Amino acid sequence: MRPEGWPFTLLVAAFALHFFILSGVTSNLLAMLQRGGMDAATVVAVGALFGPAQVAARLVDFLTAGRTHPLWIARGAVTLTAFAFAMLAFVGASPLVAALFAIAFGAANGVMTVARGALPLLMFGPTGYGRVIGRIARPGLFVQALAPFVVASAVERFSTYRARNGNRRRAAGARMLPGDQAARALDAAQRVALRSGMKNAAPRPGHDASVEHRVDIVLRGVAGVAGEFWAVQQAGIADAIVDRAGGVRLDGIDATPDIQSSR
Repeated sequence: MRPEGWPFTLLVAAFALHFFILSGVTSNLLAMLQRGGMDAATVVAVGALFGPAQVAARLVDFLTAGRTHPLWIARGAVTLTAFAFAMLAFVGASPLVAALFAIAFGAANGVMTVARGALPLLMFGPTGYGRVIGRIARPGLFVQALAPFVVASAVERFSTYRARNGNRRRAAGARMLPGDQAARALDAAQRVALRSGMKNAAPRPGHDASVEHRVDIVLRGVAGVAGEFWAVQQAGIADAIVDRAGGVRLDGIDATPDIQSSR
C-alpha cells in the first residue's frame, strides 16, 4: 500500500489527535485535578502513576511480541483512552478514580508509542519508512505544541462557567427564601382565618346562626387572608425595587452598596 489516500490521511489524523490529547492533558492534569478539589499531595501522587503505567504497558507488549497485531494494539490503546476519560467524566474526580485514570491513560500511551512506529511499517512497508514516519509525525508535532495552551484555555473557561452557574443557583436559592417565607406566612394566615371563622360560625346556645351571619363570617375571613396576601406582595415588590435601584447582587458575597446621603 502506498502512503497516500484516505488510509494515510486517517492514520495521520489519528496520531495527531493522540498527540493533542497526550500533550494537552498531561501538561494540565495536575491543575485540573486541583480544580476538582484534590489537595496538592494527592494530585502529585496521582500524576506519579502515569510514567510507571507506560513502562508496565510496554513491558507487557514486549513479552507478547510477535503474537499481537499492531493494529489491534492501536485499537486497544484508543479504547483504553476513551474508557479512562469516560470514567473520569461520568464517575467524578475522586482520588481513586483519578488514580485509575492516570494508570489507564499512561498504559494506553505506552502501547500507542509502540504502535506509532510499528503500524506504518506494517501498512506501507519498509520502502521509504523514514520519510513516511516524518510525514505522519509532522502534523502531530504542530498539534502537540499548541495543545497545552488550547486545553488550559478550555479548562479555564469551563471552570469560570461552572463557577458562574453555581453563583446563579445560589443567588436563585437566596432569592427564593423570601417567597418561601411569604408562602408559609400566607398558609398560617389562612389557617388562623379558617379557625377564627369556624369559631365564630359556631352557633351560640339558644341562638340559631342565620345564613347572613355565616356569609358575613366567611367574607371577613377572606378579607383577612386578602389583606395578609397584599402585605406580603407589597413587601416583595419593595424588595425587588431596592434590588434594582441599589444594584444588590447575590453572587456568594456581600455586595450591598454603602448608602451615602448627598447634600
